[in-house]
Amino acid sequence: MGKNMTDFNFLINGAQYIPPSIPILLQILNGAVSPWQIEPKGSVYTLPKVRLIEITFSPKNPGRPHPFHLHGHQFAVIKSDAGQYRNYDKPIMRDTVSTGVADDEVVIRFITDNPGP
Repeated sequence: MGKNMTDFNFLINGAQYIPPSIPILLQILNGAVSPWQIEPKGSVYTLPKVRLIEITFSPKNPGRPHPFHLHGHQFAVIKSDAGQYRNYDKPIMRDTVSTGVADDEVVIRFITDNPGP
């Protein structure tokens, strides 16, 4: 996660979200495009089915704190602050988490068991 310092929009993997002219879900439901053809390009990530995915929000990225929401999934919050402790045993389950402040490392995990539309 990062931040475009020119217009202050957030970045994921270095890409800025640009809203499409037609809402993404409407593009799919109308049958106009497959999920891999959605505009803007790069707005869909293909993940393997029924796998454990871990996402780490680096403590050095600018533009924090910022809420992160994952549609269609609850995720385990493994780590949510600057401390060293990671809770793999009994993590709290959420669908939204703060990416933390400047020195926080936030780690979430989820299983890809909801394929979406």
